[in-house]
Amino acid sequence: MIISPPYMVFAGFSIGASILTKLHNGSAQPLNGLLCTSYVHSLALAVPGFCVVIMALVLCFEGNMVYITYNTCSDSD
Repeated sequence: MIISPPYMVFAGFSIGASILTKLHNGSAQPLNGLLCTSYVHSLALAVPGFCVVIMALVLCFEGNMVYITYNTCSDSD
């Protein structure tokens, strides 16, 4: 169960990309036959926005861990 999140993200991304490609026929451009780029103007900020949200959550989580660790160590002295 602990190693499943990357596979779940990959499955979600693959399903989402296939749906996006079906909805916007000209969006997928397999230029070299190995990798495919897709661009849909209405989703141009989706990936950067997702990254900002995830990085903010990680930063809050790490800040909380530092806060708890600092309070635990200062209480034991």
